[in-house]
Amino acid sequence: GRTVLDRKTVHIADLQADPEYTFKEAAEIVRTVLGVPLLRTGVPIGVIILSRTTLRPFTDKKIELVETFADQAVIAIENTRLLNELRESLQQQTATADVLKVISSSPGDLAPVFKAMLENAVHICEAKFGTMLRAEESGYRVVAMQGPPPAYAAERQRNPVLRVGPTNPLARVPASRQLQHIADIRTEGAYLDRDPAFV
Repeated sequence: GRTVLDRKTVHIADLQADPEYTFKEAAEIVRTVLGVPLLRTGVPIGVIILSRTTLRPFTDKKIELVETFADQAVIAIENTRLLNELRESLQQQTATADVLKVISSSPGDLAPVFKAMLENAVHICEAKFGTMLRAEESGYRVVAMQGPPPAYAAERQRNPVLRVGPTNPLARVPASRQLQHIADIRTEGAYLDRDPAFV
């Protein structure tokens, strides 16, 4: 904790003699500790901790070596993060290109366009399944589904128009004109009210 808060290497030669260390049970097992922060542009993203069970301080040379390892770890973490961001960006560009290709090859036919959009959204967001709805006066009509559970798909085919109650998040979309992100649907009013279009 001290290593991360102070953003610098902390070397405790004798844990039992350190007045700031309060976890005395650990001090019975560990005697010498070295903490080296992993800093990305001055912000701690992790820490390397080395411990010795005997009272044997680390040499300056060894501390310097661990600090070099910490710098290399930060570079590796940053490279991985950038590579993942690049992959995500490429995936999104590919998905957009796929949808544009479908749009240009399906003039006047929206079904394949909706299908392509939904497939890409489900894939990119790593969702289990997805539904695309189109607003109508009487509610929302299902215009595309991707990977729905069989019971859900059967219900939507029987009743393709969802009529939503006032506590349903779908009712909030036109009112707020904003995205609705629900982390846990079981806490939503529509779920608690057992709204059939939501449950």
